[in-house]
Amino acid sequence: MTWLLQIALRCLVMFLPRGGVGDAIEYFLDIEKPNTDYSGQIEAMVIAQQEPLAPAGSQWEFMEQILDRAKSLDTEFSRKHRSNGHSEAGSGVDFSVLRDDRKSGADQGAEQDAARAVLKLLREEKIFQSLKSVVRSGQFVRQLPKGQPLIEFTPRDVPKARALARAAAAEMRVAHLDGDYSSYLDAFEGVCGLGQIYLRQGLLIDRLIGTLIFDLAVKELEQGILVKPLPAYVLRECKRILEHTSNVPSLSLSIEAARLEFHDTIQWSFSDSGDGDGHILPGSRVARIYLTSQNSDDAVGISAYVGWFVGFFQAHRRETLAKEDRIFAKVLEYAGKSRTERARANFNCDAEIHDYPNRFVVLKIITPNLDGLIVSEDIRAMSIAGARQVLATEMFAAEHDGQLPDSVGELVPRYLADIPVDPISDKPFGYRILSGDERDKLGRRYLVYSYGGDRADNQGKEGEGKTDRMRAINSVNHQVKGIDFVINAPPDRDR
Repeated sequence: MTWLLQIALRCLVMFLPRGGVGDAIEYFLDIEKPNTDYSGQIEAMVIAQQEPLAPAGSQWEFMEQILDRAKSLDTEFSRKHRSNGHSEAGSGVDFSVLRDDRKSGADQGAEQDAARAVLKLLREEKIFQSLKSVVRSGQFVRQLPKGQPLIEFTPRDVPKARALARAAAAEMRVAHLDGDYSSYLDAFEGVCGLGQIYLRQGLLIDRLIGTLIFDLAVKELEQGILVKPLPAYVLRECKRILEHTSNVPSLSLSIEAARLEFHDTIQWSFSDSGDGDGHILPGSRVARIYLTSQNSDDAVGISAYVGWFVGFFQAHRRETLAKEDRIFAKVLEYAGKSRTERARANFNCDAEIHDYPNRFVVLKIITPNLDGLIVSEDIRAMSIAGARQVLATEMFAAEHDGQLPDSVGELVPRYLADIPVDPISDKPFGYRILSGDERDKLGRRYLVYSYGGDRADNQGKEGEGKTDRMRAINSVNHQVKGIDFVINAPPDRDR
């Protein structure tokens, strides 16, 4: 077959759907179907991480049944009461109205009534108790699709999990104010356990969703304490739950799974010449994503655009995989360093990929935001470590007639096994007792805070608004000086 005929046929494949003539041409071009089970490899890694903890087999199906039942109760209520203005048909109620004291008015009153009614249904069905029970049993392994690209997989359970997490946070607030601490602990353990389940999976979407769910639980714990103190025994149990459910695999699991997902995308997007090499398939999803996203201002240029049609101007399969494996190896090493060591390393994955030649544009399209993933993991670890110190401080005060410890050292070893270290600054958290005229409207008596990226103690001084607050901890290489990040911040500062 001549070179020009190959070009013509590859251009033709782009405009033909899978099957029929398209498959015939691919066969003629020696384009073999993908045959490596990367989904199975990711599942095997997840199982290996969980086997020492719970060898009873995957309970994922039972968790999904709880999510489905909770969603159906919410949706059914919404449909029955949509004429009363509670919510749009089937959209579910807004549980945040039970956690935000600033919301008021007749409409908000109706929304609060609807949210309380759905919480009552969830309690009657023992949803939170069931969730707590199921997260204590067995492994949880998501079954990934076989015979289709992982890049096209959309987990249908994720929106349901986030909705149930919001309901559990609202249940924590309502039970807390009502003094129903048994229900409070059920909801807290259930939502923390749900976050743990997702954090133990391999896909990046699961890692991020697990982080969001866990963060929601921790924030409600901290903000609820500002509204009304918790009894010492509840604080002690919350600390136990937090420490148990924060036991999750390191970020290396998600990074390695992302590398395998990249390999899976490549095998569905490139031809296979039989020796591990091949060309980009113009009809693949990656090629179509690229072509439909181009505009005249794109830096990739016309030559790369033409290259996607003919499949030759882009890097070949073997070269693309080798380049990406090197990137992931660097990221794995980088993620294993402390935040301070990373700042000295001066490595930025996104910048390095951006600087690759245009012929590696496929890497720029499908490589995930690994830098952002590492930063989010730092923030999750900071949130958990900070919450442990807040809980220990509250336990001390509850058992000492409201008196606060003069220093964090007084919390060791009765309330803390050791002094928590902030992974953002690689130092212990700041702790400051507030004088009477410094207390805010919620009556906070102390601050627990991260020094932030500049690693300097600014006495708990924060930026203005949530965006400025997050700047103190979001960047590794561009430190924001003069501000800290307060762990026990009041709710209106987190909105």
